Amino acid sequence: MKIVNNTKWKTAHLRAITSKIASAELEPKKRKRITIHFSYAKYSDFVTGKAYWGGNECWVYVPKTNPHDEEYDNWIYDLASTVAHEIAHCHGHRGERWMRSSTRYGAASTRIKQWGGRERAMRTRAYYDWVFKMPLDLKDPPKKKTQLNTLETKLAKATEALKRWKTKKKRADTAIAKYRRQISQHKYRITKIS
Repeated sequence: MKIVNNTKWKTAHLRAITSKIASAELEPKKRKRITIHFSYAKYSDFVTGKAYWGGNECWVYVPKTNPHDEEYDNWIYDLASTVAHEIAHCHGHRGERWMRSSTRYGAASTRIKQWGGRERAMRTRAYYDWVFKMPLDLKDPPKKKTQLNTLETKLAKATEALKRWKTKKKRADTAIAKYRRQISQHKYRITKIS
């Protein structure tokens, strides 16, 4: 399974959650081929997704919340149920209505009134209660580049380039010597014949 992560959440943590869901939803052969893209939802504070029926790719869009926001509880459940929902589409399940109203594939947000509302959302939360025991942390902030690190990187690149050019020079010198020998041999033969 391939995870393409374009969010601030750690890829390893998203992979652990997704793997647990995929192991319940997909057979091993299909699990190897599937690609799940995680990106931010543009206009929504819900977790949403899309997938093609019977395909090998699905997309999950998460809101731009932080772990300390009130909405984190809502969307962490939605993350698990949305991943399961989109993986189910890849597996071949059809029928949005029954999937959204089911405990396994329905949205876990208590704010959604349709498809069984709060009662179904609470059943979905109970089904995906394990997701709260799994870590989901933010990525480490990128290390600031210092002048020393930059210079060390440039030095390493220059050293590698010098090594490559020395190798090229050695090959060129060998080729030049070889062709000089051939030229002198051809000249000698020509003078012998004429």
